[in-house]
Amino acid sequence: MGECRDFAPLVARAFEPNPDILVTHAPPGGVLDGWEGYGIPALASALFYQGHKITHHLFGHEHSCGGKMVVKGGITFSNAACHLNIIEVP
Repeated sequence: MGECRDFAPLVARAFEPNPDILVTHAPPGGVLDGWEGYGIPALASALFYQGHKITHHLFGHEHSCGGKMVVKGGITFSNAACHLNIIEVP
């Protein structure tokens, strides 16, 4: 109840300052977002198809993928839900 359903404006706002590292509560759609797909599709679209300089995306929310990391499209994705992920950023 009351949760945001249209994430496109929030994603656009998060990309405005052109960050190197993005930290969100939830994962992008299809990336460490569990078998039920709890990720945000608009975020995945922006990360994979929009120009940006993000090298790391850090998030949690989806516990079954907690503690896992993966690199896709040159971006390191880290789901630290209920875990501590140590990441070295050059």
